[in-house]
Amino acid sequence: MKDYYKTLGVKENVSEEEIRARWVKLTKHYHPDRGEDVASNEKIREINEAYHVLKHSSTRVEYDLQRTYGQEKRGSYFKKLSVPASILFVFIIVGLIYFNRFQTTSVSELTASNQIDQTNQRNETNQRNEINQRNQIDQIDQRDPTNSINPKTQPRIDAPNQQPQLATSTPAVPITFNQRNQTNQINQTDEIDQIDQRNQTDQTDETDRTDQTDEIDQRDPKLQFAQFKPPSPLATEDEVRKFFANYIECYNQMDLEGFLSLFSSKAIQNQKDRIEGIRKIYADFFNQGQGVRYNTQDMKIEIYQNAVEVKARYEIEQILKMGGEKKVWRGNVRWVLDKENGVLKIISLDYQHQKSV
Repeated sequence: MKDYYKTLGVKENVSEEEIRARWVKLTKHYHPDRGEDVASNEKIREINEAYHVLKHSSTRVEYDLQRTYGQEKRGSYFKKLSVPASILFVFIIVGLIYFNRFQTTSVSELTASNQIDQTNQRNETNQRNEINQRNQIDQIDQRDPTNSINPKTQPRIDAPNQQPQLATSTPAVPITFNQRNQTNQINQTDEIDQIDQRNQTDQTDETDRTDQTDEIDQRDPKLQFAQFKPPSPLATEDEVRKFFANYIECYNQMDLEGFLSLFSSKAIQNQKDRIEGIRKIYADFFNQGQGVRYNTQDMKIEIYQNAVEVKARYEIEQILKMGGEKKVWRGNVRWVLDKENGVLKIISLDYQHQKSV
């Protein structure tokens, strides 16, 4: 990300008046009328770009937020990258192992399934052959009457030791277990197909109703306008003023933990001190004094969709423990607030001190 403060040669906590004065000075220095240098034209373009971002409070707040979070992300980029890479490597190894096992299991299942199908086909073929043979024998018996024994027409033959032959009949062919399974599978398949058809029909009807509703919404611009909801601001002015009333109360009571609870864990002060540095600054400051009085004047609140910017003049009076000396600080201060879990938190704080008294 481009450093617009560096382009204009100013500090991060500079005021808008100083930004404009610096811009006027640089544009006069690099103005194209002073020469036809291509580098001068490029420089004046960069200066104008930086000025158009920093001259407005709204664009400057968004730029500061992007710049602040961008610095944190660059520092932890490679640390964060190593964790997903390790996880991805583990998933690849597990996937290869599972794929090999799946292939082995699939081949075994296919082989067993083919063997079962072949056995069932052989059983069905044998049963059909037996039925065909019995049908052929029955047809032959019906066409050839000589095969039947008639005791009135046939001569009597004495055979004292001959036993009468018992008539044999072909037993009924039972239905095998495989045939019952095949019948059950066919019935189950038919039921599943019917259920799938009903589900597809229901889904098609719902899709048609949804499409018709969308077409009605697209044809009716008044309905679209009535349904449109503009984005709401991050907070109300009353919320912001209550937040700063609590901020000043914790400061004057020198309640370190209560005061720091108003800061985000990602907060930064004067573009350099993180939350641990902020804790050390105020812990040392509160420990040095017997009492503190914090006051603000001319507070200006700007509420945006993703942030709140507050500017004011401040005055701090401190009575030191050693000697009872009184010190006074004055100057300008700028806060940037955001919401975390629905609660306002300070994410940026910049002091522009004047000389202390």
